[in-house]
Amino acid sequence: MPGLAHAGRVMYLQPVFVVDVTVKKMVFERSLRLIGWMLCAWGVPTLCGCASLVEPRRDSHAEQAGVNRRMQLLDSIDPSWYQDTVTSQPATTDNPLTKPYHLNVDSIVRILFEQGPLIVASREAMFAAQHGLAEFRADLSRFEPFLQASGTANDFPERRNAEGMNAEVSGGLEKETFEGLLVRVEAGYSGSRVTFGEVATDQKSVEEGSGTLIRARVEVPFVGSRKYQSRIINAAYQESTARKAMLNYLTSFRSYADSALLNYRQALYYLYYIRLAEAQIERFNNLLEDSRLRSEDRRTVLAAAAHANISLDSYRRTYRGLVLNLLQLLGIEPTEAFVLQEESFRETSDYYERSRVPDGRRQMLTDAYENNPKFRVLTDAMADAELQRAQAILGQFDITAYLQGTQFPYGSATFDDRVGGWQMSLGLSVRLNEQRVLSATRNKAEAQIREYLAEIEYERDRVLRQISEQTVELCEYFELRPSILEHIANSQAEFAVRLETYLTQGPPDRTIDDVLTSIDALYVAESRIADNLYGAWVCENTLMTATGEVYRMVGLKVVGKDESADKVATTR
Repeated sequence: MPGLAHAGRVMYLQPVFVVDVTVKKMVFERSLRLIGWMLCAWGVPTLCGCASLVEPRRDSHAEQAGVNRRMQLLDSIDPSWYQDTVTSQPATTDNPLTKPYHLNVDSIVRILFEQGPLIVASREAMFAAQHGLAEFRADLSRFEPFLQASGTANDFPERRNAEGMNAEVSGGLEKETFEGLLVRVEAGYSGSRVTFGEVATDQKSVEEGSGTLIRARVEVPFVGSRKYQSRIINAAYQESTARKAMLNYLTSFRSYADSALLNYRQALYYLYYIRLAEAQIERFNNLLEDSRLRSEDRRTVLAAAAHANISLDSYRRTYRGLVLNLLQLLGIEPTEAFVLQEESFRETSDYYERSRVPDGRRQMLTDAYENNPKFRVLTDAMADAELQRAQAILGQFDITAYLQGTQFPYGSATFDDRVGGWQMSLGLSVRLNEQRVLSATRNKAEAQIREYLAEIEYERDRVLRQISEQTVELCEYFELRPSILEHIANSQAEFAVRLETYLTQGPPDRTIDDVLTSIDALYVAESRIADNLYGAWVCENTLMTATGEVYRMVGLKVVGKDESADKVATTR
């Protein structure tokens, strides 16, 4: 990052992992669905012109659980219209912007980085701050060619009543560094003419000459230079502004990536519940169409089916809102075609495999420190503050030296006897700097160092806590799935037995309440898969942001000015 790492040193953090962590097991009950609906459905607008497909992955266990039905999101004319769609294959292109958009974990992060309106705005704000810093440093570090012309007319009555004029044209280069070093070299042509009113014997009344001009000057600020110290202090504000914009951009990208992935996973979560509700309604309809249903029980079944339809409508509204929120974050128009790709609960997870072993958890911590650009930004900021502190400590005296040389190749020998000679000047100035300024600078730099150390420590603790907690929870969710599948199989068997017993009128004698209770029990058992999936997805989302995987996926990193890699956020 130009200007942010001129101190040239980066502090590396040694990852530490705490193994003994106890985390309560999260159990998702049916109340979670109500809470999620209350949080999401309040802002759901009416969907118009949203052409999209949902692409499920085949899974035999999912089919047994009744969650294998595919549906089309919405139609622009009738928002409640659903129908089965043809299954398409998962996207294999490396370009996430290829249409129709295939939305999965990888493509969502990359689309957000490429065209998410909020991310684009934050990135441009960071670029503006970077350009402001570059402008500031360029203004104090100049390399300027120049061309100049000058002329002088004079009249000295007491100097033999001499009248004259001289002129010069020269060009050269002037280099000024940020540290205050000044080098000026120029060459040109100059001439003069002098007329004497009083002429002695053997003297000319007019003397004139011309020749080449050569001039050079070097100014070198030494330890404690007030100019350099002042520039360091003034640069601190510009650098802090650019650094703050960079940190805001990194934080915003991580936050919006987490929100987009959460909306995506929540949409799939409610999609499962839509299918579960549709499967339950289908069971009620099959029961109503069976001629063996007792007439006195029909009203009870109709009431249960109506309640299921109310739940289905609620799930659909929430699902539509979540999809629209996701599209808005990604900068995708609702009218554009897209495919929402699903994830099977039978598929294993790389995060789960790494969470099971201590080495995998330690590697996550290492990845977090390597992938998260915030650590590099904060360590560079601390190096800048260290430089300011060092300048304040060394700045007791302002010492500056200069060297200047001039050749005099032209002019009147009588009027100016320096013609044909040269002159060399060397000087040294020493000033005592204001101690109050130095003390304030030193105290400010030390406070900034403590600030950056605290932020680094907080980021370390946040990453450590998230990885420690989420790896434990993720393992619990995966290890709980076999028992959930077994419970679903038992509930299906119990429902089949009760239904058959009721329709054939025993024995034992079964009432319609026994059948409806088994339908509800099967629905609850099947919903545990959706709850389990969602819980595991939330853990994986947190691990993706904690380990800096969302940064790595888009090539987002911070490098020093002497490194050849692309700068932060300029890899696209």
